[in-house]
Amino acid sequence: MSNLFTKNLKRLKVLSSNAIYFNLPALINALLPIIIIKYHDLSWWGHIVELTVVCAVCSIITAWGAKEYLLREFSDHPASAKSIWAALTNARALYLLLPMCIVPFILFPKFVALNLMFWIIMRFIAQSYDAIIAFERRYTPPMIGELLNFCITVGGVIVLKDLLTYEGLLVILSCGHLIKAVILVFAFPDHSKEIFKAKAKVSELKAPYFYTLLTVAGMLASKIDIIMMTLASGKETLAHYQIIISFLALIQSGAALLFQPYLKIFYRINAAGRAKMAKSLSLWGLSLCGTGLLVTYFILKYLYHITLSAPMIVTSFFYSLMPFLFVPLAYRIYRANRSDLVLRTSLLSVISFILMFSLVIHLEIADLETVLATVALHQIFTAVIYIFFTRRNARYH
Repeated sequence: MSNLFTKNLKRLKVLSSNAIYFNLPALINALLPIIIIKYHDLSWWGHIVELTVVCAVCSIITAWGAKEYLLREFSDHPASAKSIWAALTNARALYLLLPMCIVPFILFPKFVALNLMFWIIMRFIAQSYDAIIAFERRYTPPMIGELLNFCITVGGVIVLKDLLTYEGLLVILSCGHLIKAVILVFAFPDHSKEIFKAKAKVSELKAPYFYTLLTVAGMLASKIDIIMMTLASGKETLAHYQIIISFLALIQSGAALLFQPYLKIFYRINAAGRAKMAKSLSLWGLSLCGTGLLVTYFILKYLYHITLSAPMIVTSFFYSLMPFLFVPLAYRIYRANRSDLVLRTSLLSVISFILMFSLVIHLEIADLETVLATVALHQIFTAVIYIFFTRRNARYH
């Protein structure tokens, strides 16, 4: 009995650590604007969101599907894990990171570009350890890094107050990125040292090619809305949208949070069992989305002074709910070894949103209500595609 209790306690610790690790960045991203907007102009946050989007796009490319590829390689060749990781990391740094460092100087003034380039480099370093963190289940170092980053930013904004300039804020954010990267370098010293032994070969980038396509398509599908908003909207509208969508993304993350611990069971049971689990997740989704949206409404109203209208509440509900419906469908496809269908779905999802958002821009109706309706339709369309692929073939049931 004691052994069983200890085993369950360890499992609970891993699951809770995993949940905090995956949701902490999104939570911080939702809370950080409170401090910046309280002491400074809303447009500042709009500018920061713009820089963050560019950094995220560059990071999608420099990631090169490394996490998913490395996790498979670590499982197949555990003895060579460090050397495999170091070789791919060096290749990504030389052939992907260096070109991405030029991008900020094309888009922004010199000082802003220097800070953004620093963010991209630090994010690359931190991102490189994702596979190691997931494989070894050591979530504490990255969580400490995220919290220190948050504390440095908030502390700097509060202490400096009126003395803080926009350029000073960029430097504070750069310090936060540096802390996150340095903590991971020292948390995994054996892997970090291996970097100096491995050679950077362009051939290393060929192996994760399919994972790259899958990751890039998936990341674009999840970020295409904020990318398009950055290109088409003013800084204040962008700031408001990012704040709203950050809280809705937290609600959405509940789908993966509830489903991931039972993924092995989902893969092993029969079709009837998988259908039952999918139905259960959908029912949980209805409850969590309703409760989460109620909490979000009051947080936005009283902390951010953003009031969601009735249409915005409805569209936000559907936007939040859709992952609870299509996450099990995606894993049915993965179970059938048809990752290419997930790739197609992500690409169709991206294309559909670009077309819908382009229409919104053309009609000059890109207010928050319309944009939220568009992203909700985008999520519904994604769910419909998954339903179409899974219904047409019995292997995906």
